[in-house]
Amino acid sequence: YGVLAALALLGMKKKFIITAIGTGAVLHLYRPFHSLLLQWAYLRADIVTTVSNFSRNEILKKMPDIPIQVITHGVDFDAWQNPKARPEILSRIEKSKPYIISVGAFRPRKGYKFSIRSFMKVKKQFPDLKYVIVGRKYGDHFYKKIGKLILELHLENNILVLEDVETREDLAALYRHAELFCLLPRSLSNDF
Repeated sequence: YGVLAALALLGMKKKFIITAIGTGAVLHLYRPFHSLLLQWAYLRADIVTTVSNFSRNEILKKMPDIPIQVITHGVDFDAWQNPKARPEILSRIEKSKPYIISVGAFRPRKGYKFSIRSFMKVKKQFPDLKYVIVGRKYGDHFYKKIGKLILELHLENNILVLEDVETREDLAALYRHAELFCLLPRSLSNDF
């Protein structure tokens, strides 16, 4: 979108800011044709902002001289204090307590194969603990692979996978009642 915005602003004397978020802001810097376009757009921007130091540092590896600033996401604390989750989510929360939680799409970069194995080890010391994973499927292959791992480790009664968390209130309630948030992401060929 930064490239499209840069093209749309050609000839105009308007300020131009690109907010670089996640994989798309970096991965295309490593693809020959895309790289030229994205670098051109980044250089046209008055400033590039990003939501994390990791993204900032990854962009600077390819473009060390661009002005880039990290602006982390804000939080609406009131919305997270007493979320009004749907009754079915509240019921799942009660049945899962105590639990740790991970939130993120079912993709290899989210590190679920590591967090599930880590949970298995922690469970030995805390036998009542459950693991709630909130995420959406992106194709069946990796999703099935995670399901197979859960079965192989005999954790099917201890891990709850939720794909139907539809509202911010549902997610806020899940976070609020968790003992711990756990995500072990990794960068796989600039996909992070």
